[in-house]
Amino acid sequence: MVFRERTRVSGHPSEGDTGSHPRAVDELPMAFVGGMVAPARRLAMAAWGARPLWLRTLLRISAIVGALIAVLLPASLGRFIDGDEGYLLMAARLISEGHVPYRDFFLPQGPLLPFCFGSFFRLVGPSWLGARLLAALIAVAMGFLVYCEAQSATRKQSGGLIAAALFVGSGLTLGWLTIVKGYALSALCVLLAVWMAGILARSDEKAGRIPRYDLLLAAASGLAIGLATSTRLYAVFVMPVIGIYLVARTGWNRRRSRRLVAYGLGCALGLLPLLLSYAVAPEAFVFDTLLYHGISGGQRASLFGDLAHNGPVVLKSLGLAAKPYVGSGQVLALCVFALVAMIVRWLRMRRRAVSATVAIWPVLLGASTLPRFVHPQYLCLVIPFLAIEAGIALAAVASWQLRADGRRWPVGVVLVLVCLGYYGASGWSERDRYLHTGYGVNGVWSPQHAREWRIDTVVAVEKEIDAQGIAVAASWWPGYFVATRTSVLPELANDFGLLAAEVLTPEERQRFHVVSQAQVGNMIRAGLPRLFVEGNWAPASWTALLPRCGYKLQGTVHNVRLWTAGRLLSCE
Repeated sequence: MVFRERTRVSGHPSEGDTGSHPRAVDELPMAFVGGMVAPARRLAMAAWGARPLWLRTLLRISAIVGALIAVLLPASLGRFIDGDEGYLLMAARLISEGHVPYRDFFLPQGPLLPFCFGSFFRLVGPSWLGARLLAALIAVAMGFLVYCEAQSATRKQSGGLIAAALFVGSGLTLGWLTIVKGYALSALCVLLAVWMAGILARSDEKAGRIPRYDLLLAAASGLAIGLATSTRLYAVFVMPVIGIYLVARTGWNRRRSRRLVAYGLGCALGLLPLLLSYAVAPEAFVFDTLLYHGISGGQRASLFGDLAHNGPVVLKSLGLAAKPYVGSGQVLALCVFALVAMIVRWLRMRRRAVSATVAIWPVLLGASTLPRFVHPQYLCLVIPFLAIEAGIALAAVASWQLRADGRRWPVGVVLVLVCLGYYGASGWSERDRYLHTGYGVNGVWSPQHAREWRIDTVVAVEKEIDAQGIAVAASWWPGYFVATRTSVLPELANDFGLLAAEVLTPEERQRFHVVSQAQVGNMIRAGLPRLFVEGNWAPASWTALLPRCGYKLQGTVHNVRLWTAGRLLSCE
């Protein structure tokens, strides 16, 4: 019946005679397929629309979150260990045992991350896999917020889906936002602030009035920014950006001035972890979080880097140098898309659709290049916001259509799919580096050292440590003691303390809970503690003292060797 309708419309004189009309023969398959697909599509849309709104929303959210988990959870659990995770998780363990950062041990980062993971350890017990599971959940929450903000900014599901795909397909996301470092938690807090500020701005413009819950949302947005700063200090640069965005998007009157006050109070509340840490140990807090980061070549120097050193690193990270870093092409593509989004927003979008990310990603990009030593992974903090802006740009591109022969050809959709395909292939290559080869990964560098930084290797070392039955031990990398019954010396709970000790007096070392390499050598000579774990970051010049001073080899796990004190020998 369908076929007859289509041949009659096409102008053929008879329905059954196709022999004298070759064009009708060619149209047979297309007529049949078109006649079958269109009703099926209408039926599917009708069936979907017949479901309650809450059910459709639940199914959509479940599908998005499920896809995020499917990508990010395996990446988090299988990613090579980063060296900094050792001292951060050791700090979390110490906090879960009642120790206070800065007052009781050295911590060159904000306090919020170890407090969060320490609280998690107190609930479920310390473990590497448990910590990575929590890190994966943080990354999934980030991906969902990226989707929500892009969808709200574009008023299109495609905008949110494209942004989420760009986020999870980024090598920096897979490599650095799925592990236990401050990047993910601080980015999540900033995303929460942006999302809540966007709700305020878009509610004002959509309803033409201020919503009742505006003060609560403003305070919550400020709280999120304050917590982001308590994780990574340079997130403080985002605080005024959100405030300016609220004023620029919603105007100024008495009611909205109260909103800014609520936002400021929220910021102050979010800074409480920093303020309380300073109140408990002011001198140690200032040294750990600020002054330490100016140490260079065994001397104290400026906290901020200079253009001659940081400029080439930033250009290589953005793929703008002759020899760019691996994976920098993705960052460059996102920056280009974000710039296109600015133009699209200016030319096509309505005022109500603007997201605060338009100003946040340049601010965070600049702040990430300020420290004295800049590394490519610092740019991972910018990826969620670049993904949102790129989603806005590509959602506009997807709407392009080419009209020819009376038909509309979705050339924009094709272009977006091509871009996403190439981007995803690059991201898959990056995933392989972080999960399998270790090529160019900071701390691993090559496949020859990949096994040393596997979670299963470290877990095997932890079991071997507990098998020795010794209460306190020492090592040059504290990550081996995250989940052991054996405790590590508090002065060696952070491997960067060995670097900090080089510029401190003996009295300062004692106050800041660090020891120098020479002091570690004196421990070996004295036979205390009885157990030394030689592994990652262990300098050969000092580990050579262990057998000479009477320590006996008790076990080996890959590159890790466990030594216990025997009869003291003269090892001068």
